[in-house]
Amino acid sequence: MGFSGVKGESVCVAEVRVRVVGVVNNGAFDEGADVKAGDVLFPIESAPFKAALGRAEGQLAQAAVHRYESPVNIYVLSQRNFDAAKAALQSAEAIKRSAQADVQTARLELEYSTANASISGRIGRAEVAEGALVVGRNA
Repeated sequence: MGFSGVKGESVCVAEVRVRVVGVVNNGAFDEGADVKAGDVLFPIESAPFKAALGRAEGQLAQAAVHRYESPVNIYVLSQRNFDAAKAALQSAEAIKRSAQADVQTARLELEYSTANASISGRIGRAEVAEGALVVGRNA
């Protein structure tokens, strides 16, 4: 799908591409209509992306709890116990960082589930229909 923006005598042409895999919902534009930069052109079904975000946020919360599950008695602690506690803490911190990255990825994919106009102009012919499965370039 493409659209062109006219400013003075120059013409810009932009092609809209999706970044995720999903099913196209009903388009929010009419072919040949004028659109502004940022307008929603067509949404991709967002329920799977919302679920993935919820799952990632849950894993992040679980990782944060796991970090504090190992109580350490700072007064009576052998070197072996200290080393084990330190390794457990490092592992928990790594799990938490991974979960944070998963949350960030899920938020991006949810954001990418809406195709927006990158420039203002007149929308051309849609090359994708409602209900079509689209496969994004980053997917």
